[in-house]
Amino acid sequence: MGRIETNTISGQILREAMSNSSGHIIAVNPAKVGVRQIVQEILESKSWTPVKVFATKDALEASLSEFLIASRTADLINNGQLEIAYLDAENETELLMSKEKVIIPISENAFTVVTASEDNTVGELYEEFSHRFESATQHKLRTPALSSIQESLADEVGQSVRADLESVLDSEVALTGESGSLNIVELMVLLAARNRAENYTISKWGEDVGIASRATFSRTKKSLEEGGLIATEKIPQEIGRPRLRLLLATEELKEYSPVELAKQAPSQLNS
Repeated sequence: MGRIETNTISGQILREAMSNSSGHIIAVNPAKVGVRQIVQEILESKSWTPVKVFATKDALEASLSEFLIASRTADLINNGQLEIAYLDAENETELLMSKEKVIIPISENAFTVVTASEDNTVGELYEEFSHRFESATQHKLRTPALSSIQESLADEVGQSVRADLESVLDSEVALTGESGSLNIVELMVLLAARNRAENYTISKWGEDVGIASRATFSRTKKSLEEGGLIATEKIPQEIGRPRLRLLLATEELKEYSPVELAKQAPSQLNS
């Protein structure tokens, strides 16, 4: 058994768990480490052992409420790199384990490692939580995977809109929908307007891919119009009602890069 002191407990614990480990890593009630940190570490690693996260419903909802982390998590689940299940007991001891070791976070900057060679209960504990995980309710993400969003966006709406979205996501601009931040639907309508896309096209795509309903897109369009961020122009059709093209409302907005638009729009929308 060894106690390790560190100033970066989350990453250090995860890398310790991954090193010389076979099979899945199981993260039980990851409070000090955090679900978000686990996802980030998997994304940043080029050869990550698959991880099973066993966490409470409240912890998962809080950790995966932001669009970018949720959509990246969905990709990891689809790729078999991550599984998530609900843990019923909130007072369960926080553990990270593999077949070879159990890691116990004991403070903000320290954790203890117990190896199978030191204690034969390590293997038993791993088997116990493996069985509990398999019988637990699996967490189903409502957010679509980022890769499917990017691919379908280019096909259905346009490559330029996809490029704008990727530049915003690469900048790590928050998309929480809270004060000072856009939500994903607001961002997509603004990027569609920046590229003069049709309102029907972006809203149908958004509903088909699973971001939000067309009704939500419609309410968002109205809100952005009332906030002075977008405007529309009619596109005559040979048959039926004219469609609407989305436009940015001012010359100043048209000068913004996608990242600048995502950063500046919330202050105007909330003013």
